[in-house]
Amino acid sequence: QEAAQKAQERFESVFQKGQNPEEIESIVIDNPKADLVELLVKNKLAPSKSAAKRLTEQGAIEIDGQIVKDQQVEFKDGNFVKIGKKRFVKVSIRDYP
Repeated sequence: QEAAQKAQERFESVFQKGQNPEEIESIVIDNPKADLVELLVKNKLAPSKSAAKRLTEQGAIEIDGQIVKDQQVEFKDGNFVKIGKKRFVKVSIRDYP
């Protein structure tokens, strides 16, 4: 019962109200200037390069709420990426000493 209630609350906040989910997958990248297609495939956020290109061309990728259609993107630490309707990731940039 409790798990069902939490799932309902999460669904309402994320998908009906458009809020960012509290529990989110995080990926770490080396270079803030990245090829979005390569990033999606490398981190298993898209099954193939053609699928990643299709997602990008169709406007199904958002970074911090802004639709991205360019393949070359400059990320900032903590960017929130939405892929399609249900996938969310947070981007962290690896620091070099």
